[in-house]
Amino acid sequence: MLTAPEIADLIHRREWTELEDRLEDALRDATGIARLHYLFSLSICYYEQGRIEAARGRMNEIFGLAVNIRPLLTRPILVDLAVHCEKYGRVRQAVSALGWIDGTEKTDVDLNMNLRLRMALENATANKRLTIVPLGQNCIPGDLLKRWGHGRHVVDGPFNSGIYRGDSPLLAIEGDFKAFRDFENLQLSNTAGGVLSATLPKYRIFFNHETGPFWLERECRRLRNLYAARIARFREAVGGGKVLFVFTRSSKVNLEHVWDVVKNISPSPESRLLVLDFLKTEDAPSLTKDPRVTIINTAFPDYQPKYTWYISPCFNSPAGFQWEKGLMQQIQPVIEAMAE
Repeated sequence: MLTAPEIADLIHRREWTELEDRLEDALRDATGIARLHYLFSLSICYYEQGRIEAARGRMNEIFGLAVNIRPLLTRPILVDLAVHCEKYGRVRQAVSALGWIDGTEKTDVDLNMNLRLRMALENATANKRLTIVPLGQNCIPGDLLKRWGHGRHVVDGPFNSGIYRGDSPLLAIEGDFKAFRDFENLQLSNTAGGVLSATLPKYRIFFNHETGPFWLERECRRLRNLYAARIARFREAVGGGKVLFVFTRSSKVNLEHVWDVVKNISPSPESRLLVLDFLKTEDAPSLTKDPRVTIINTAFPDYQPKYTWYISPCFNSPAGFQWEKGLMQQIQPVIEAMAE
């Protein structure tokens, strides 16, 4: 039997190969709630290895099992089920899972998540023809738009994951992505939690998602292959017509430089730039008059002890929900205008 503490330890150490083998072995005899928890962990394992379709495939089994043992499912398990369903694009199933929670047990977080998912479902079913390309400096552009139903338009490119300080994503593009091939300058170190991680300090790039031995063994072979595929998707996407580039400014960079790079790689007059500006620095007056550029000044909501934008209890909290909803009320008109 594989215990919950053992699973938690393997996840913390990012030992995905060992975790997958042990979960597959444990699943041979597991039933009921235990089987559900093993399947949850296995889907995480697949996801962290970049095997998204395998993770989605497991969700069909997970949801079917949940239906069969529904009377045994407590509120925490149902919330976990909804989070997993949403993560792998099963929005209708996520809404169903939240609906199974007894009304007297539902919290504001549950109600906010349910409302957001219903709004996301409406966006997801709308017939829009555009491509959304995240440009960094962090994961907010892709994650936010996926949470609100635009996931099928978001390109899984090199800037969806990771931290890119300053103009590092722009220099990477201008340098024909040499930064992602220059692994001689890669540095490996342990995070505060003791997990092996990789950085390219010369280019101010931090791979904070692809961590642990699975990604970094054999001279980072899997990491190299992953980013080669992401760069190929990026190149293909930017050559299209209606491309919305989304950039988060959380560290100093000239926005006019961002716009120049976008126009250079995507010369179509239908391309647009959307900036989520956490610095609120008025350093690009010409862009405010450009109809193809939208700059949204924003800041994380007040939240104790700290707002962590990628954690479900935070972004589904009343403060997180209102913040994201306010952002989407400004982003949605840009998407609608491009999709006409």
